[in-house]
Amino acid sequence: MPYLTQLADIARRTGYPVTEVPGWKTRGHGPQPEVDGIVCHHTAGWNDMHVVRDGRPGLEGPLSQIWLRRDGRIFVVAAGRCWHNAPSLSLGHTNGHSIGIEAENDGRAPWPAPSSTPTGSCAPSSARSSACRPRW
Repeated sequence: MPYLTQLADIARRTGYPVTEVPGWKTRGHGPQPEVDGIVCHHTAGWNDMHVVRDGRPGLEGPLSQIWLRRDGRIFVVAAGRCWHNAPSLSLGHTNGHSIGIEAENDGRAPWPAPSSTPTGSCAPSSARSSACRPRW
């Protein structure tokens, strides 16, 4: 599977505002071999799209294809493979087999409606696209 350059169009299907981060169509750790699942995480911080895009000490970015800002805006960060998963025995939960969605939250704050709704919309929209054929 090539780079997932249709992700911005898929994100727009949710009806939420979408920002295409400059360079996203060629960003990643090589092509995304296939997509069998979608993994959603919180970022453990605030105003941290740059961490998802560029990485952190010990882990080179991008860390996920999509970053959701707390106000509900969807940022398309990368079209290639990202480092959003730890090693897993579940095929759908590996970096080479899943799309990563990181939502801005420190893990303690309540999820406001604007940020929880795009997560619930973006994942199914991505799954219904031709880019993703989940096996669950």
